[in-house]
Amino acid sequence: MSELACLAHELAHAERFRLGYDRPDTETANAIDEAEASLHASFMQPLSITDRHDLIEDARDQITRGLAHSVSQEANYEN
Repeated sequence: MSELACLAHELAHAERFRLGYDRPDTETANAIDEAEASLHASFMQPLSITDRHDLIEDARDQITRGLAHSVSQEANYEN
């Protein structure tokens, strides 16, 4: 990601915090929070289409990571 996209992602965290978004401190919740921040950032005006796509891809990757962790946790509980 470009520096501007990274800054937009971090700004999204700050804006979401100010709005009261707060997730539990778990691996899965953290991945979802990161995905939401990337999606939030992808709507910021000064970003190029490439930056927007990079942020959306990051959100997809974070969701995939969160789902993989959740599935592995469930498998551990079942055993």
